[in-house]
Amino acid sequence: MELNINYYKQLWEQYEGIRITPPLLTDKILILSIKLILEQTRKKHPIHLNLPLLEDAFQKLGQHLLIELANDIFCNHPDLPKNFQVGDILKSQSDNKKYKIISTIDDSYCLEEIIKEKKKSKKM
Repeated sequence: MELNINYYKQLWEQYEGIRITPPLLTDKILILSIKLILEQTRKKHPIHLNLPLLEDAFQKLGQHLLIELANDIFCNHPDLPKNFQVGDILKSQSDNKKYKIISTIDDSYCLEEIIKEKKKSKKM
């Protein structure tokens, strides 16, 4: 239920430039809420949510916000030193895989997984 259609149109236009990952949501109010929350967190402003009797909407909002914030952390705040060079090898702590840096552009790194071929043992 929209209380003031013009107000929501103005908000939609104001936050139209905020990009989110391709939303699985079709509810424009939830999409607008996500954009508002993301803008407030980027500006480091406090957020107050009041979604009465919308438990399903609140759950969808929380799920999508988790994805957005995780993407933001991964893309904009990586925990990598700035002194890597092409050819350096990195080892993942979570799965023990090794990766080689194949190119760098500013602070972005393009990685290629190093796959070791298993040696075949000779049977006698």
